Amino acid sequence: MARILRSFTTLLLASAVSAQVDYSQYVNPFIGSEGPFEGLAFGGGDIFVGGAVPFGVAKVGIDTYETNVSFSTINGGYTPKGLVTAVSMMHESGTGGSAKYGIISQMPLNTLNGVNVLNNRTYWQKRVGEDVAKVGYFSTKLENGVGVELSAGRHTGIMQYSFPAGDQHILVDVSHYLPAEGGGGDSQFFAGGEIKLLADGKTYTGMGSYGGGFSESAPMTTYFCGEFDTAPDQAQTFRGRNMDPMGIYRYHNAQGPVPQPTYGNTSETSGPLNDRIGALFTWSDSGIATIRSRVGISMISVERACKYKNDEIPSWNLNDAVSAAVEEWNTDVFSKIRVSTDSSQNRTNLDERESVVAEYGLMYYASMLRATIDIWKWEGFMPDGRSGNYNGIVQGGSNADNALADAYVKGLEGINWTEAYQAMLTDAEVVPYNTYSFVDPTNGIKEGRGALYDWIPLGYVSSDRSTRALSRSVEYALNDFSLYQLAKDLAPNDVKKYLRRSAQWQNTWDHNLKHKGFTGFLTPKLSNGKFNTTDYNPALCGGCEWQDISYEATPFGEPSMSLELAE
Repeated sequence: MARILRSFTTLLLASAVSAQVDYSQYVNPFIGSEGPFEGLAFGGGDIFVGGAVPFGVAKVGIDTYETNVSFSTINGGYTPKGLVTAVSMMHESGTGGSAKYGIISQMPLNTLNGVNVLNNRTYWQKRVGEDVAKVGYFSTKLENGVGVELSAGRHTGIMQYSFPAGDQHILVDVSHYLPAEGGGGDSQFFAGGEIKLLADGKTYTGMGSYGGGFSESAPMTTYFCGEFDTAPDQAQTFRGRNMDPMGIYRYHNAQGPVPQPTYGNTSETSGPLNDRIGALFTWSDSGIATIRSRVGISMISVERACKYKNDEIPSWNLNDAVSAAVEEWNTDVFSKIRVSTDSSQNRTNLDERESVVAEYGLMYYASMLRATIDIWKWEGFMPDGRSGNYNGIVQGGSNADNALADAYVKGLEGINWTEAYQAMLTDAEVVPYNTYSFVDPTNGIKEGRGALYDWIPLGYVSSDRSTRALSRSVEYALNDFSLYQLAKDLAPNDVKKYLRRSAQWQNTWDHNLKHKGFTGFLTPKLSNGKFNTTDYNPALCGGCEWQDISYEATPFGEPSMSLELAE
């Protein structure tokens, strides 16, 4: 009892101390947003920059488009110099894959001259000045003179638009999403939705279904409930032919001029793969300088989206939402991390108090792992990557196995480890039904281990029947080692099997291959059991992409080569 009381006391003390320190001031949200070329996200971290809270459903930020598609990356919506097409409620961060989300959007406009709401190109905006990003806050200024500030709650966003003199318009495009740069087979698509203008004149509700993109997901429905602080002078819905946001025909090789929208109703509904829909709100030179909007989203219902809007962001004061986001980040995340600034220390240190605080935060970790296991229970496989309520993009092995094994050996509580092991067994033994890839229909990418047809009978992934053969052989071995960790307690009869399989990466090791004074390397191996060393250089991997011998890494790194590239 005394230990419990001491722990509880130190937890309260830690919370009190944490509340007095604003750790968010040390966070730079722009880190990773720019690659090696100034002003371009290409080669960067593909990250989201905008308003969000920890583990929030909403990630509120700008959507941008790079006209130089050879160096474009809009995975998370944000690029340093890209043209702004919308402010939207949902984004991914750090996927490295195709663009996803950029849905439930608004776009502030100061004129409708030349604007076709079916085509982002007719109203996209350059930015002037410098973007500002802090924890829970983002702002920018558009070339049309409109200032944009935003923040977020867990399922909500608040947007504040500062307009120059003249008319003010806000476009709500239900059919908006982040398109694939330059076009691509894994682009997103709008599968249908609806929008309704409420009688108060300033509230709108509806839903949209979107599929494709990162994870190549089936359509997922998101409900929304939006409100403005001031009723507009005019509000009307629109609909028009289904093109992608760049004005490109999505489903037909149609010729002729780009169609124009039709306006005038208070509601619109678009069936599966039918028309684009949205609404346009106008304040006619009313002298109002600032227009604010709150939007809630839900995967369940419009009613729940409206409740989120009212409960999570009850105030029209943007700073209230920012302060709430900062407090949540400080309390739930930043205060859990302690790095010594003492010059005599060279690593992170945790004392008893900090250990208690860290343990308190493990509820998040456990809930994430339980969700991973639940996905297996309902859908058949755990995710390696997931978005749009859909598993997808398995780059190598079934690495949810590794996350579970790590938690198991550390004694994480709140997990049904029997179920966890069964989920891991599915990854280890069941060839996924979706064994397809960008290159070869025998290499699965959606979930599980798509090359088990090699791994189980051959003891390695062959380079003539599978892509990414070397990196997947190494990852599959690690995955099986993860099963071994749980099997020691939960399935003793499986211990030898998975310990043996965890060593199978050695089957791709050529002890005789020489390179740059070194001997012995991972080497492509054919399904007939012979190494394929023709033109093989362990320091190279082609493009290190899906179709190559290894993914995003080489079997051997040459320091001299790295220096030459850096220079």
